Amino acid sequence: MSRQTTLVSGRRLALLLTAQAATLAVMSALHLSGALDRGSLALGAGTAEGVLCLVLLLGASALARRGAAGRPAALIALGVTILGFIYGLSITTRSGTAIDIAYHATMLPILAATFGIVASRPASR
Repeated sequence: MSRQTTLVSGRRLALLLTAQAATLAVMSALHLSGALDRGSLALGAGTAEGVLCLVLLLGASALARRGAAGRPAALIALGVTILGFIYGLSITTRSGTAIDIAYHATMLPILAATFGIVASRPASR
């Protein structure tokens, strides 16, 4: 695979990670503004979602700038985000709102699928 093809492929995957980060930015804003719920649980959720958003954006940046060479950074970013979602789902199933549970339950398999896609791409040469 040529360097140009690798970069284009990396940019497409970076767009996917960026879209996932955007959902985290929206949920973070909703929690931090108190639109979904109030209290320390909402503050913690909003903060965690904001941090995970930045982590995914760093992974997306690595893919966009370095193509296949950025895959390790993207995989680490996705892995951290998946662990964060598993932890978040464990909390929201006990004390979260239906929106929180639905968001975590929907995004977790999407993140896992994205991890699989990034992991299966050919290595850089």
